[in-house]
Amino acid sequence: MKAARRQIIKEMFQAKPFVSLKELQDRFPEVTSMTLRRDIEFFEKQGELIKVRNGARSMKFITTSMEDGI
Repeated sequence: MKAARRQIIKEMFQAKPFVSLKELQDRFPEVTSMTLRRDIEFFEKQGELIKVRNGARSMKFITTSMEDGI
């Protein structure tokens, strides 16, 4: 279940520049908010997102925005 949940979370961050903790809680009501925070930390350690207040930002969109400005 953890692998399936993390795959869905990864897809959410590939589709949107920001995903809130509330969105994750709504998507996974059976999972505690602490577990979802650990999932965010997992992806942050992989360099895929940056944890911010109330959610996380996708590095994919941050990188794209930086390259577009050059």
